[in-house]
Amino acid sequence: MPRWFGLIFTLFPLIFIAVGTGLAINQHAKLVRYKPVTATIERTWIESRRGSESTNYAAKVDHRYEVEGQTYVGDHVYPLEVSSSNRSAAQRTINRFQVGDTVTAYYNPSDPSESFLVKEPDFFPYIFAMFPMLFVVIGLSILLAGPRPAKDDVAPRPAIEGFFELSPDAGLSRRLKAVVLVTGLWWLIGLVCLLHFTGIGGRMTMMPSIAMGVYGAVGLVGFGILGYYLKLQSQLHDALVMIDRTEPRIGDSLTVYVEQLIKRGLTVSAMNVGLRCEESYKRSTGRSTEYGTHVRHESSEPFECADGTSAESDRVVAAGEALRYTGTLTLPDNLPASTPARQKLYPRFRWFITVHTDILRGPDYKARFPLTVLPAKSVTQPAASSGESPDDKERPLVLEEPIRRISL
Repeated sequence: MPRWFGLIFTLFPLIFIAVGTGLAINQHAKLVRYKPVTATIERTWIESRRGSESTNYAAKVDHRYEVEGQTYVGDHVYPLEVSSSNRSAAQRTINRFQVGDTVTAYYNPSDPSESFLVKEPDFFPYIFAMFPMLFVVIGLSILLAGPRPAKDDVAPRPAIEGFFELSPDAGLSRRLKAVVLVTGLWWLIGLVCLLHFTGIGGRMTMMPSIAMGVYGAVGLVGFGILGYYLKLQSQLHDALVMIDRTEPRIGDSLTVYVEQLIKRGLTVSAMNVGLRCEESYKRSTGRSTEYGTHVRHESSEPFECADGTSAESDRVVAAGEALRYTGTLTLPDNLPASTPARQKLYPRFRWFITVHTDILRGPDYKARFPLTVLPAKSVTQPAASSGESPDDKERPLVLEEPIRRISL
């Protein structure tokens, strides 16, 4: 998913959050600053406001009061004027008042013509501030843990014995930090709203209780994802992926070596390594334009262990040991090469080597390693050389000790 999509998801909801925050601050100011005054109920009525699709209703209670010898008439019931499509709710509100009753109203000392009757905060501003956070969280997740743009791809780096290391699209540490941040932000906003609402006299009636219950339930998803990555990171490191050339071309067969250090003893059911090609497209229909990404090619197969044994059967790995798998991946000759990062036109193509470590009774490890694939060589041109003789390329890579990991 492109990063601009995450940026839109992050920034656009801030408009609604700002509106909700502004309403909450305005409501708070009225509850704190407005002064009490004796008032008399003169009339109760329901104001209807017709919209394009529905009609909203607001409870109105005319009340007369006097400030410094001047008489005023107000009609607001709450600090914030509340309306909804539920007429019965407005009716229940005005039923609380009888014409001729003497009540306490609250007026603005800076402008005595402004007043309200019920000194209770409404929960609506907090809903407006909290629930757009869902889109902010999604947007931040894309920005912080989503695939990096092609222009940020790192070229393969020399490793050992003619092999070159690839960098993961999003490592475990990066993904875990993103989950911690967005989960913490979600619960922080919810807690601040709850404490502010109750701190200014709000009561946990049905609507605030339901809203906070739904908000908390959604937040539990974040804790579940956090637990997933905490457990995964406690079990293993990011995979180390190496290939036998720096500039693979369409039609080439790549020798791939994968090593993954284990932190805690576990059972690995299989390690699948494959190729993935994604196409980003732009489609225009009339006045609308659609952007998207779909998988153009995906293949995955179980690799053999570096010692020649099968990687498909369950394998017990002790803490401190390393999974070492090796195999060959062939870039299909009927697919396009990687699109240069500087190209702005569509379609655009990106290639990845994918790694999926299937852990028995535990969270699976999944990662993508961006790979720049060049167009196939012309048949009249000599084949590209990786600096190795054919005999060298046929020699399997077998290591006794884990490779010194390069900081990613």
